[in-house]
Order: sequence, then structure tokens, then C-alpha cells
Amino acid sequence: MIYVLGIDNGVSGAATLMDIEGSKAVSRLVPTVRKKTGPKKHRTRYDLRGIWRLIAACTPKEDLPTRLQHLSNMAPGDKVYAYLEAGTPMPRKSSDETVNEGSVANFRNGVGTGLWQGILTGLQIPYQLVVPRSWQAAMLPGIKGRTKLKAASVDKALDLYPAIVVTLKGPKGGTRDGVADATLIAEYGRLKLREIMDAQGGEPSMTEDEVLITTEGLA
Repeated sequence: MIYVLGIDNGVSGAATLMDIEGSKAVSRLVPTVRKKTGPKKHRTRYDLRGIWRLIAACTPKEDLPTRLQHLSNMAPGDKVYAYLEAGTPMPRKSSDETVNEGSVANFRNGVGTGLWQGILTGLQIPYQLVVPRSWQAAMLPGIKGRTKLKAASVDKALDLYPAIVVTLKGPKGGTRDGVADATLIAEYGRLKLREIMDAQGGEPSMTEDEVLITTEGLA
């Protein structure tokens, strides 16, 4: 069986694993830790060991953690392909004005992308970078604006995979849009991978050493 892993790489993001047939999906939040940055200040940081364990659990190897393997019924011999969201530094529209994300936000974005790339490469999981505009155009056609895109992402993800509601709903009743985004990234990757498989007449012709598929939309 082939599985697809979709990753929203932000600190409030998530990773969603689904089978190539789209019959089931399992989602988990990005592991984070709270770091003290001042007398009364804390900042959310990536939990590097937690992220490694999370991604390792998405690989069908008998000597690695099996939490997601168990939930998805993965078995040795199964294959995993990842689609990693790679944000690009660009201004973000807020109301009628254009507000720059700022160098700090762009730096964090770059750190997050590189971190996930390193872990995926180290675990020999083939991956493809995909920018938001690519998967959003395919999964949420015609929808514009950050707020509308987030709301539509939640609705579409729940419609496709209702089981993710367990992770999607926060403890206070709110929604974690990172879970929805990760799920739609995985679905986008699943559909892309199906196209490749249909064109090749079988599984993608890649070896375990070919850990990078392509960097779509980043040129």
C-alpha cells in the first residue's frame, strides 16, 4: 500500500497521513514546546525530537514508533510519499492594505521548511515541496482572501475526511486550521501521485535513495 503524508509546517500546523485510495486519514498536530523568552514571556517552538518521532511513526519500519502505523494499519513494505508546504516570503493582504509579514516571520518559515526537509531526508521519505497557491488553487478553486481560505479549508477537509474532527477541534471548541490545511495538502498530493501512477502504469519509479521528488512552484 502507498501512503501520502501532507504537512503544514508551521508551529500551529499538523501532519496528515492517508492511503493512496483516500479511504482513511489520520492527523496529528506538529509537536511543540513552550520556551521562556523573558520574565513574563513565552514562545512556542518546534519540538525537534517530537517531530522526528511523529514522522518516523509514518514510516513502515518495524524498529520505529508505531502510533500512526497502528492507526493507519501500515505494514513493512508499504511506501510513504510526503508533500511539504513551503511558504514563500510575500506580503499578506489585511483588509484593504498590504502588510509585510516581516523578516522574523519569514525567518521562522524558512527554519520550519528546512527542519522538515532534514527530517524527511534523514528518514528517507521521498517528498515534494508545494507552495500554498498551488494546493489552494487545486483544492479551493475560486476562493480568495486568508480568512475565507481558512474557513473553506476546514469545511473541505471535514467533508472529505470526517474522522479528522478529533484533531481538528480544539479543547475550547475552536478549529485548528493547520489540521485542515495538512489534510488538503495530503489530498492534493494523493491526487498528484495518482496521476503519476496512472501515467506510469504502477507505483512511482523511485528508489529509497531518491528522497527528493521536485520543488514545484518555487522557481
